[in-house]
Amino acid sequence: MSEEVTVLNILKNLRKRLSLIVSITFFSIATVWFLLEFIVTPDFEATTQIWVEEIVGETPEGNIASDQSDSMIIEAYGKILKSEDVLDATLTELNLQYSVHELHEMITITHASNPQVINITVSNSNSKEAVEIANTLTGVLQNVLMDWFETDNITVITQASEETVNSSLGENLIFDLGLAGAFGFIVGILVAFITEMLNIAFKNNERGRRRKKKANDEVKLQTVFK
Repeated sequence: MSEEVTVLNILKNLRKRLSLIVSITFFSIATVWFLLEFIVTPDFEATTQIWVEEIVGETPEGNIASDQSDSMIIEAYGKILKSEDVLDATLTELNLQYSVHELHEMITITHASNPQVINITVSNSNSKEAVEIANTLTGVLQNVLMDWFETDNITVITQASEETVNSSLGENLIFDLGLAGAFGFIVGILVAFITEMLNIAFKNNERGRRRKKKANDEVKLQTVFK
C-alpha cells in the first residue's frame, strides 16, 4: 500500500517538474534542428525521365521483342548508362573531379508505372551538380546509342531542374523533429521521475536520521534522570 502511495506521490509531483520536461523536449528538438541545418550534409536527388520507344530488332542487349519485360529494359539501358564510356564522357563534359566509380554510385535507374518510361536519378550533396549530371547523362546516352547501335529510340520527357530537386533532409525534417520531440519528452519524464525518486529517498533518509537522533536523545534523557 505504501509503495502505491509513493508512486502516486511521484506522479503527482511530476507536475511540479513540468517545466523541466518541457525544457528537455524543446532542447532535443532544437539540437536536432541545428544538426540538420548546419552540420549534416543534405543529399539532393535530381531526376530525368526518358521515353524508350518500342524496341524491335537490334537493341543494346541484342534482339529483344517489343513485349520484353520491364526489368530487361531497365537492365539494358542501365548497363549502358552506367558504362565507363558514358560516365567518363559525362565527367569530361562537366569537368568534374569525381572518379567513374563515384559517379556510378550516384546513379539510380528505375521505371515509372509505364515500363517505357525510365527514371534516371542522381544523388549528390550539391543540388546544382545533381541536376547537371542527370541532364548530361541523358545527352551522352543518346550520343552513345547513335554511335554504337545507330539508333535514336529514346526521348527526354522531363529534364531535371533545381526547382524539382528533392532533399532527403527536407522530406524527413518534420518527422525527424517530431521524433526528437518524442524522445526529449520521454527523457524529460525519466529525468523528472528519477529526480523525484531521489528527492523522496533523500527526504525519507533525512526523516529517518532525525527520528534516530530523536530516539537517541530520548534514551540519553532517560539515562540522565534515572
